Amino acid sequence: MWFHEEISLLGIACEVQWSVPEKHRHLASEKRMKEALHHSLRQNNRRVLNMKSRTGNYHLPLTMISAITEENCARDCQLNCFQGVYRRFYTSLLPYQHTDTSVWHSPYWNLRDINQSNPQKPNPEQFIFGRDATKLDVGSLVAVNVVALKIVL
Repeated sequence: MWFHEEISLLGIACEVQWSVPEKHRHLASEKRMKEALHHSLRQNNRRVLNMKSRTGNYHLPLTMISAITEENCARDCQLNCFQGVYRRFYTSLLPYQHTDTSVWHSPYWNLRDINQSNPQKPNPEQFIFGRDATKLDVGSLVAVNVVALKIVL
């Protein structure tokens, strides 16, 4: 899906936020979206494992295959829509991201709260131009945020 051998990118953090009006909710579509995301994340995890076993003297963190996954879904009764957030990240690889990554992503996403025990709350209105949350009662939204490393071996 997103990461494959030809582009030499390795995903180190991914967040998907979605919102769909209850009257248009389609569980089979939600399931397909989540399965596609999991498939891509499994492929990415295999690449992490393969890279770790092929690097020889290249010192990579021993815990790099340990990923944290968070999911939180809820109904927004005010807007009559179903919203969710799904996050997966490798904490041991986050220090290797470009130093400006957090600045570039800060208007709509940050990983500062990864050590909190409270799950991330869905906040899809942050991705709407003008941040008018009332638009979520008539239309669906899916936002995908990814942090990746360019791998050159």
